[in-house]
Amino acid sequence: MPDPSRGEEHISAARAAALEVAGVVGGARVGIRYVEIGRTAGVTTTRDGEDVRSPRRGAAGELRDALRAHRALGRDDGRRWYVATLTVEGGDVSVDLDYDRPPPPWKVRFRLAGAYLSELERFPRPSSAVQGWMKVELAQVGAWDLVADEPRWDQDHVPTGEPQTPESVGVDRPAGAEHAVPQPLPADDLEATNRLAIAFAEQEERRTGVFPPEMVRVRDDWG
Repeated sequence: MPDPSRGEEHISAARAAALEVAGVVGGARVGIRYVEIGRTAGVTTTRDGEDVRSPRRGAAGELRDALRAHRALGRDDGRRWYVATLTVEGGDVSVDLDYDRPPPPWKVRFRLAGAYLSELERFPRPSSAVQGWMKVELAQVGAWDLVADEPRWDQDHVPTGEPQTPESVGVDRPAGAEHAVPQPLPADDLEATNRLAIAFAEQEERRTGVFPPEMVRVRDDWG
């Protein structure tokens, strides 16, 4: 079992920094979401449910450094979280680290196969510690063999297998595969990427009744 105290000093530092960031941002309730996969990372900040520009310096930098350090430790079983959500309200800071679900699908740049390949190159782990959604998304671009349940890429981390889906090779969908999205996603077409992100965000609105606040400006610009 993972040691629950592992990296606690980093979480304590992140809590302290989040309080300072909230003081700069203002508002009764401040949400900070840090997302990282491989070499791709980003921060979104909300104030009372509305998207605001994330501070970049001072405590904001300390917050990102603390979360990066915690994530780099990993768990004893090799797993790592992908989304850290800190909520500051009434002087209290809650921290949620999601080890199972991927970044939301409207965060398209985090869902590119290349981001996953750099994640597994940077932090190697056993197949049992790779989430089902990641396996399915990698399999769709020939980078994971769902039958052998192992990666398929060369020393340069270029996929070497044939594109697969669980249905095409006759295997059960791995646990967590319901979070997978179709691959490949556009990597170099800004308009296509933004329109696809808006479509994913609109799906979330239909599901929950709330349009993701960090996508409002994208919808205004590209919708």
